[in-house]
Amino acid sequence: MKEHKHRFTSWLMDQNIKDGTTLEEVTLKRLASGPSSRVTTWQAYDINGHTFYTAAKDKKCICKNSGVQIDAINDATGLKVTYFGFIEDI
Repeated sequence: MKEHKHRFTSWLMDQNIKDGTTLEEVTLKRLASGPSSRVTTWQAYDINGHTFYTAAKDKKCICKNSGVQIDAINDATGLKVTYFGFIEDI
C-alpha cells in the first residue's frame, strides 16, 4: 500500500487527463497537474474582528499586532507551556 501511495501522484500526472466541464472533471485535471507554484500572501488578515499583521508590515505601524501566543499542555509532564512568536507570512 505504501508503494502505491508514493507512485500515485506521478501516475496521475502521466495520465494526460483531458479538460472537462463538470466540477469533478475540472478537479481531477487540477489534481493531475500537481501542486501550484503560485502562492497568495497577504501583509494583514482580519479574523473575528481582529486584524493581524506580518512582522514586516508591523514595523510601519504605530499599533503593533504581529505577535502571537498560545498555551498548550505538555503530554509528557502535564504542565502548561506557553509558545509565542511573530507572524512572518500570511
